[in-house]
Amino acid sequence: MNDRRDGRRLLRPSLHLYVLTFTLTIFFGQIPLGLFAAQSPLDGTAHVLLPAAATSLLYDALYHRVAHSATQYLCTMALLGVSTEMVWEVLEFGGDAAFGLSWQVDNADTMNDIICGIVGALLGAGIRLWIWQRSSRAGAPRIHYRRSRSQERLMVGGKVGLVGAAVVVVLAPPGYLGYLAWATPHPLPGPAVLTTLSRVPIPDRATGPVQTLATGAPTLAPASTSETVAARGPGPVVASVPVPTVGTPVPVGPTPGFVVIAPRGHHAYVANRAAGTVTVVDTAVNRVTATIPVSLGPPQYLAFSPGGRMVYISVWDEARTVAAIAVLDSTTNAVVATVPMRSRPFLAAVTPDGRRLYVPNHDSGSISVVDTATNAVTAEIRVPAHPHRVEFSPDGRRAYTADHESNLVAVIDTATDTVVAEVRVGRSPHSVAVHPTRPLVADADYDSDSVTMIDTDAERVVATIPVGDGPQDVTWAPDGRFAYVADVNADTVSVIDAATMTVTATVPTGDAPTSVAVLPDGRAAYVTNLHDGTLTVLNLAGE
Repeated sequence: MNDRRDGRRLLRPSLHLYVLTFTLTIFFGQIPLGLFAAQSPLDGTAHVLLPAAATSLLYDALYHRVAHSATQYLCTMALLGVSTEMVWEVLEFGGDAAFGLSWQVDNADTMNDIICGIVGALLGAGIRLWIWQRSSRAGAPRIHYRRSRSQERLMVGGKVGLVGAAVVVVLAPPGYLGYLAWATPHPLPGPAVLTTLSRVPIPDRATGPVQTLATGAPTLAPASTSETVAARGPGPVVASVPVPTVGTPVPVGPTPGFVVIAPRGHHAYVANRAAGTVTVVDTAVNRVTATIPVSLGPPQYLAFSPGGRMVYISVWDEARTVAAIAVLDSTTNAVVATVPMRSRPFLAAVTPDGRRLYVPNHDSGSISVVDTATNAVTAEIRVPAHPHRVEFSPDGRRAYTADHESNLVAVIDTATDTVVAEVRVGRSPHSVAVHPTRPLVADADYDSDSVTMIDTDAERVVATIPVGDGPQDVTWAPDGRFAYVADVNADTVSVIDAATMTVTATVPTGDAPTSVAVLPDGRAAYVTNLHDGTLTVLNLAGE
């Protein structure tokens, strides 16, 4: 029987193949360009076009000259769309691996892709049914949708369709689970991870007085392959108090999402996210002295080089059309370089020697290592899902990442750039802070409303401390006596005593505090209030 008379084709098979080839081209073309996964606007289109073309071809191949009712046809196409999308997810993983890229299971993104696959399949089926019906009304029986010649053949075809659907339903769940088991990182062997609430005393690494930090004008980087670390000056670190007082808020423009203090302490740099700017505040007078536009996209997070010259800006938007690190020269307030990232870069950190920048790629489950002399990515470290932040130990030998969806803090050996341990913490770890002198890491668990304290010598949890609603950022006082936690949903900052592992104060802030940064001398802290457009100033020394 003629294919056109059988009514099995929406368009010519060659056009189906063209659409399929075009979809494969644009999809795999994203990978070497670094525009893969959910970051590319082409991704959703590809996940719709692929099933629309592939399921039509599969239907023609599997059900040659066998007709179904419209309902059976749509259901069959939906099942084929799900199957095609699951196979495609595995092929996508293989494509990333072929280009030497790490890949991370993202259940939300995977489900989004599967939904796109179903939409694409049903869209193709709907268009085909519409053309059949229109052709029938126009009196063109040669391409109208019709049943097979005999009822027996129709029954056989129906049974084939039911068997095919049953096979898909039976094989899809175990296939998908196997796919997750294959692609998901497995826990590393190591010491048992504890989640006790007991307060275990941790020895202090410091054998002498607390180190002092520099004051004076910023030290500019020399013209060498890496920036030297600024020398520490004579300025003393003041003793922090259990209950800080609140100073006068500082207006800094709309959507201040993150604040960082320059190493010398003279300026605070604020990432104004939706505003697309970086605001500079003179900490001596608490006034804005500069507003720097970031044309690349919304600035989300900021990290200083140890010497204070370079500021590394994490840039991305909610639509995931841009993902990069913008390198800002603080001596000229100009962006001097751009480093493309694999997916949305969250809070990065520079090694203590200033030679390397570690960037957590949130959506791809990896850390990109950037050579700060060349601004080129030199390595990729696979970590648990959705790393939010990187912090280094004082000697730079270890890096700690808060892995949001994994409920883990990963420990990276910076000599080998490998994960050597994983510590299970509370739900949704959002931020980590390394104690200045003790083997202690504080981790803010956003959905647990708690802070987890980790003994870094034993790599185990030693305390879990309840704080306000939505702890999003944590940092230490320079003297190490207290930790400060921004509770974004409670509009407060929780103060934690490192000796007793208890909250000593809950300080009110503006609307939606998202980050806390402390001056090097410990006298004051600045809190970004996302919805108020202000910085809350905390007097940490009780002055």
